[in-house]
Parts: sequence; C-alpha cells; structure tokens
Amino acid sequence: MSTLHNFHRASLNLAIRGVLFGTLMGAFALPVVSFAQTAEETETESETVTTTTKAEAAKPKAEAETPTAHLDALVFTAPTNQVTRFDTDVTGLGKTVKTAANLAKEHVQGIRDLVRYETGISVVEQGRGGSSGFAIHGVDKNRVAITVDGVAQIQSYKDESTKRAAANSGTMNEIEIENITAVAINKGGNALEAGSGALGGSVAFYTKDVSDVLKSGNNIGAQSKTTYNSKNAHFSQTLAAAGKSDLFEAMVQYTHRKSKENSAHNDLANINQSFYRLGAYQDKYDLRKTDTLYKSASYVTLDCLNSANPQDCVQYNYKYTNYKPDSTKGREFKELNDAEKAQYLASIHPQEVVSAKDYTGIYRLLPDPMDYKSDSYLARLNINFKPNLIGKIIVEDTKQQYNVRDMRHCSYHGVKLGKDGTPDSKGSIPCDDYKENIDPDNSAEKAFRPGKNDVPIPKLAYAKSSVFNQAHKKTRYGAALEFKPNVNWFKNANLNVNQQTIQINNHDIKKSCSTYPNVDLNCTISQIGHYEYHNLSRYQEKRTSLLGKLEFNFDALGNHNLALLAGADKVNSQFFANNTRQSIVDANNELNVGRTIDRNDLTPEQQQKFDQSGAKYIAKNRNPKLESENTCGNANECVRAPIDSNSYYIGFNNIYRPNKYFDFNFGARFDKQNINTQDPNITNKTYNNKSYNFGAAINISPDLSLLYKTAKGFRAPSFYELYNYNSTAAQHKNDSDVSFPKRAIDVKPETSHSNEYGVRYQNYWGDIEISAFNSRYKDMLDRAIPHLSAAQKEYCKKNLSSNQCIGNPPTPKPSDELFANLYNAKIKGTSLKVNLDLHSLTPKLPDGLGATLGYSKSKLAQFDYIAPKDSDGWYQASPNFWDAITPARYVVGLNFDHPSQTWGASTTLTHSKQKDENELNALRIWRGTRQTATLSQFAPKAYTLLDVAGYYSPTGSITARLGINNLLNTRYTTWEAARQLPSEAASTQATRYIAPGRSYFASFEMKF
Repeated sequence: MSTLHNFHRASLNLAIRGVLFGTLMGAFALPVVSFAQTAEETETESETVTTTTKAEAAKPKAEAETPTAHLDALVFTAPTNQVTRFDTDVTGLGKTVKTAANLAKEHVQGIRDLVRYETGISVVEQGRGGSSGFAIHGVDKNRVAITVDGVAQIQSYKDESTKRAAANSGTMNEIEIENITAVAINKGGNALEAGSGALGGSVAFYTKDVSDVLKSGNNIGAQSKTTYNSKNAHFSQTLAAAGKSDLFEAMVQYTHRKSKENSAHNDLANINQSFYRLGAYQDKYDLRKTDTLYKSASYVTLDCLNSANPQDCVQYNYKYTNYKPDSTKGREFKELNDAEKAQYLASIHPQEVVSAKDYTGIYRLLPDPMDYKSDSYLARLNINFKPNLIGKIIVEDTKQQYNVRDMRHCSYHGVKLGKDGTPDSKGSIPCDDYKENIDPDNSAEKAFRPGKNDVPIPKLAYAKSSVFNQAHKKTRYGAALEFKPNVNWFKNANLNVNQQTIQINNHDIKKSCSTYPNVDLNCTISQIGHYEYHNLSRYQEKRTSLLGKLEFNFDALGNHNLALLAGADKVNSQFFANNTRQSIVDANNELNVGRTIDRNDLTPEQQQKFDQSGAKYIAKNRNPKLESENTCGNANECVRAPIDSNSYYIGFNNIYRPNKYFDFNFGARFDKQNINTQDPNITNKTYNNKSYNFGAAINISPDLSLLYKTAKGFRAPSFYELYNYNSTAAQHKNDSDVSFPKRAIDVKPETSHSNEYGVRYQNYWGDIEISAFNSRYKDMLDRAIPHLSAAQKEYCKKNLSSNQCIGNPPTPKPSDELFANLYNAKIKGTSLKVNLDLHSLTPKLPDGLGATLGYSKSKLAQFDYIAPKDSDGWYQASPNFWDAITPARYVVGLNFDHPSQTWGASTTLTHSKQKDENELNALRIWRGTRQTATLSQFAPKAYTLLDVAGYYSPTGSITARLGINNLLNTRYTTWEAARQLPSEAASTQATRYIAPGRSYFASFEMKF
C-alpha cells in the first residue's frame, strides 16, 4: 500500500512539475505579447506583487511532522526576536516578509519600491511628494497599521473642521529604509499584532541591529552604500560603523538622501502649451470715430505737475482686456491708424505659448517641481549583562523635507474659456485658495489711473506663485531587556520602552511680488499689488509605549509555542495652525477716499502746469498701504486643545501542533483606550475592543496542505476624526440661537472580520499557494449630514425665522456635517503565489535559476449605509471607500543567482489591469436621495512593465547593482496616482500623473 501511495505521489509530483513549468513560461510570454499589442496606448494604471526569494522556493521539504518548516529560510534576526512568515500564524496566508537581502536585491529605497513587486498592496499618494500610508484589502491610510519595532507611527491627520488649515495635507512620516533590516506585510485584519488601525492589514518594520552591520566573525566593521535612480535624480549615501566586545555591542549609521520630482515620460519632453491671460491696455482712442482721443478721461498725476514737461505724461484710463476687441462701430480694421490698430489688438486677451516645463495652470502636463532631502541617524548600544540577559538602547533621528511648487496655480490671471478653448466672457478665473479672481464690473476695478512710471494694473503686473513646504521630524529613544532562561519550556522574555515624537509641519506660501512673467519664489512684498499669504500647520504625536512579551514552548497533547502579550501606550496629540495674509494696496481706492484732486487745491505753479498739460483732471499719486490679516478668525479655529490617549492591552497567541496532520494557531487580545482632552467640542471617551485570530493547516500529505485563517481588526476613531465633526453642538457653538436642539454623535470603533481559505502545494522544487479572502468592514467612519431629528424639525416649525432652519419644510445646514459610523462594506478577492527552483524542476536548466508568479485581485462585494438612530436617514453623504480598491495585477519574475553568489540577474514583468468600471461609480446620497456619482473622471488603462536588474560581488565585501525599470519605455499611469484627480476637478488633465519612462538605477555597497 505504501509503495502504491509513493507511486501515486511521484506521478502527481511529476505531472504538477510539467504543468507548472509550461504554465509559468506561458504566463511569462503572454504579457510580452500583450505588451506588443498595447505599447502604443498612452494612459494606464498600476499595482504591485510579491516576489519570494529563490532560497525559499528551493528549500528542501522538511520533516513530515513540521510540514511548513522549509520556509524558515525567511528567518532573520530582528531587534527583539526572530520573525518569520509563520511566527504567529501557521498558514502564512496574506503575509510577506522581506529581509535585508530582498530589500537590497529589489533596490528598495522607499515605500513605493517596497511594494513595487508585491500584489494586493499599494502606496496612498498624498500629492505633495509624501504619502498617506498603504492601501490593503480595499481600505487605506489610518485603516492599515504601520509600526516600527512594534511602535505605532503617526496617524494621517487632515483637519477639516476649522476650514482654515488648508496647508495640512494628511501626509504620514515615511520610514527610512536604510534603517530597516526586514519588513512584514500582513493582509487582512491583524489587531492581535498591530492593535488599533490594523483593519485591512498592517506593515511592520524592524530596525537594524549591530549584527546587520558587522560581518560574521568580525569584532569591528563599517559599511558604505551609495545609490542613484534616474527617474527622480535620487541620490543616497549611507555610512555605518559597528563594534563589539564581550560586554558591549554598538553601531551608528547615517543616511542622506536628495531627489527631485519624478521625471515625465520622454514623450512629453518637447511639448509646448498655450494659454490666454487677462491683460491691460490704455483706453486712449474712441475707435468708433477717426483719430479721436478720450480727452474727457485724460489726466495727470500730482507727480507729473512737478516735472518740466507735464504734457509728456498725460495718461488715459487703463482697462482690462476682454474676450472681444474694442468696438469700432462699423469701421474696418484697415481703416484704423497705427495707434488705433495697436489699441484694438491690445484690447483682446493676450495668448502666450510656453514650454510644458514653464506652463502653470490647471491643464499642466508635467509633474510639479520638487526638491527633497532627508537626513537620518541611527545608533544602537547592546549591553551583555549576562549570557542570557541583554540590555538594548536605540536612538533614531530622521528629518525629511519636501519643497514643491504648485504649478497648477497660475502665475497669471487666467480667463474663462468656452467649449472651443477660446475666451468667451469677461473677468478671470480663480486660481488659488483665496480666489484672487478679477471682476471688471466691480466699481473699484473698472478704471486704473497709474502715473507715467507706475505699473498700469498692479494685480496683473506681478507673477503669482504657490509653494508647499513639508517638514517631517521623527525622534525615538528606546530601551529593551531580553532574557532567555536556561530552561527548555521558557523561551524568552522581552520588555521594551520607547519614547517617540513625530511632527509634520506644513507651510503653504502664496506670493505675488516679482514682475510677470518672471517668478521669484524668494521675493518680498514692497509695491502696491504685492501680496504674501502663509498657511502654517503643525501636527504632532508624542508617544510613550511599553511592550512586553513572554514566550513559552512546551508539550501538552502536542507541541505549544505560547506567547503572552501586554503593553501600554500614552499618546499626546496636538494640532496648531497659523494663517496670515499681507498685501500692499492703494489707500486711495478705499471707500470714502477721493481719487482726484481739485484744481483749486494746487499751488499757482502747479495750476499753470496742469493747464499746460491739457489734461482733464488730476489723479492722486498712488498711496501704498500695508494690510495684514490673521485669517484664522479666532483662536479656536486654528489651535486645538491637546488630546491625551492612554491605551492598555493584554493578549496571547498560541501555535499548537498536535500531530503531523494538523497545525493550529489561536490568539486573543483585549484593548482599552481612554480619550481625555480639555477641548469643549470633544467628549472624553473609553473604547474597549476585543480582537482574535485563528489559523488551521490540514496537512493532507507532506506536500499538500489545506489552509484557513480568520482574524478581527479594529480602529478606534483617529485624532482628526475626534477633532472634527463629532457633534453638531461643536459646529454651532458660536450661534446665537442656542435653543436649537443639538445632536451629539457617539461614534464607535470600526471593525473588520477577515477570512481566507487556501491550498498550498510544496516540494523541493518550490511551492504553490492559492487563496481566496473576504473582509467585512462594519461601522466605517466618514463625514455626512443627517436629516434633521424629530426635535429639530419640531423646533423649526415653530421658529421659521431661526438662523438654524433652512426652508419650509426645513432641511439641514452644511454646517450640520459630522463624523459618524456611516456604512458597512465587504471586499473579496483571490491571490496566487508560485515560487520555483527551475533547476530542481528540470536539471536541463542551470543551477540557480528560479521563477516567481504572483497574482491578486480585490473587488467590492457589498456596500450599504447605516441610518442614524435619531433621524430617518442621511441628507448628504459622499464616502470615498471605492478609491482604495486596487486594480488586479500579476507579477512574473525570472532570476538567476550563480552558485558562487558572485553575480546574478533578474527580470520582472508586471501587468496591472484597468480599474473595474463598477468601482468608478460610487453610491452617494444627495438631499436624501441615493444616486450614483462618478468617482474619477480619469480611469487609467491596463499596462505591462518589464524591469531588469543584476548584481556583481567579486568579494564578500563589495557588491555593485545595476538595473533598468520600465525597459520597454511604456507610457502608463497608476491608479494610485490617478485617484488624486477628484471628480469635481475643473480639468480632467491627467497627463501630469503619467509615470516616468525608462529609468536606470545603480548602487555600490562596501562592507568591511
């Protein structure tokens, strides 16, 4: 019977090997054919997939009683303990661990590189060079937890209730990759490990230790790593040194980076763009009559009367240009004299043609110019008190600076265009947050009387600019104790304490103080027409965390690996904004101030010169006046009282292997969070959350396992949600009508329930893993306006004149918007991972040749709104849940590592499908009616990319890496970039989001 079983197993193994080899090669060939058919397409999208090391794929099959042990090739040394794909979950479903070797091989220099070849996860682009976390399983930002050595990172914070903090962007601090030795990506609820925020998944970073710098067997060592990437002129330099003795181990590392914005695809390099702008002209001649001056409008300024020849500085009113020329009342253009022709042509909006690089406006084709730099310091000290007791100290300081010029902000005053692209009305279009548009019908702007040497119309004379400056600062001080008893059943005990401060500073600067068309970002205001606006915001989280873990290994009806978990977290959250405006105006234009001077008020000499000039009247000299304004209005709109959060948790996780046929893991965690603040708009609150995970692997044979995993995640309301619309009482706190019944909303934490089912076939030549998942999200928070409550309706019936009531029957006010548990949703999807050692699959192929295949697809399965308890539904709601669902994609990799490990090469083909059309139409509520609304005006097309890379390591101390991304120079746009373009955008121009074309990267690393 055993012989027959082995025969069938061998036959199955041979059949699978043949099918796999053919399928993999076919999968690699098909996208190439697909690319050849679609290479001319211009707009596309993106996503990413997992690659697993050849070492993992080729690891021999382990003993039957531990069928998953062959994947222990992923074990690495982390600051506190060993981490593998299976350290808390026997299935390994939805989890990827990238070691230092993976990070180097994939040339990871930031979080976008981190997920470039990973499926089912993407980076949330923030739009100003930074990012707002990750998107996993249809949720993003604060719904995907990010930790470093178990310590949560800053939340994505975008204050919207003040309506003043426009500079605050919702960006999150990015992790310095050179400080990291490994990354664990978990897809699906993961609160047991990551706590609040691990709703759709988590990304855990682990910091380098001394052993990551020292070469094996050395007591002293140093490292140098230099990298460059042509796509954004990214340069980095890392220097590290380490040493150890019997008592101490220490390391110090410094990393400097600088880069520009992503370069545009070379298809856009030589394009010119044109635009119409508002101009000014002197209305000197009445073109309806031959050679007729507007003498009644002629004037001289007071300064002119002090000159020798006042007749030389007679002026006429200046006017704005128009979409049509001055009226000639039947006179043909050829009948006009030269001066009249010049005025006729000058009265039309001027059109300019500039390079795409210099163009500013909503139709810009290229990315915004950006300068980025960062500096990061990392230091560690390990003290060996005893062979089994180690103390660890860590210090980390990272600063990141993004300086971006917003080139969609016009440097000129643009004009309104018709459907044919030509001007069709008077005035200018707003092109900044303060709506500095011009209304020619405004009596204060109808006519301008500049002096001979004055700029005609100050608002048009100076170029406008907008700059976003972002500064991120992170400091962390940590200490840890690691104890490993000399007993078999007690594995280790870890205690970690960390103090971390992360601060995000945003500074938006809008200026107009350099002569158009020149733009000087460093100019200062000094002339009439100059202005300078500053929007500053600072969000800071100061966190003190205590993490404890006890690990046991014992036998009781099987083997148990039991971990007991406990921790405490104290967070102080602060938000501050300071928004100011300064401008220089002509005081003579103010109300009740005359603009002309009576002849009788002149001196006799001035009267004589005035008469000599022949002008009709005397205009006052311009009178500059500096105006300053704090646009916060009051302190409550820009400064928030701090929020203190005190959290505690206890939990356990047990990996149980009763026999060779079954592996289980099960764990639970209880979290308690207390919110305390002096802010009168926020209710102090305690949140209690329970989470769990369970996994099962049924080993049908040594090669084949059935897998199941379920877990719960949760997310307590973020600080910005607490600061914002937690009650209409907060929105109406300054209203005079205090008798209006207020509505208080008691928000609950969001929760997720994830289930994943899979099958894994594994052998000495590799493994295959297929899975299907679904994630149910409940009580999801978002902004909405509820219908009036019964008490509010009754009040409005009796008080129709109240400033709280709109219409009859009454409807809610826009200021009634609040944060509430708005909807439930379900995401489902599939995933495939294949890792092969092709030499083991067929000896005809060279030793060291491996291949990978990854695929992931998610889609919305269910969505519905949750009705508020005290009313009959929502009046208005526009959640952006659909945004975070990433398009389906797969990645095929082929890599070769020479057995000597001195050189190697790899090629990776990525194909991303188009965003599902059903996910581009969101279910919104408008005035109480459900309707489908367009999520984005632009849906990138599918695309296929081919990357190649190689390395050469002549000695164990030197490694050089070279590579080409987008080898075939495909023109494409990722969905992550395109989703920044809102549906209500004035322009659907998405060319500026096109990804770079072919780019080159290189690195050179020395380790001694």
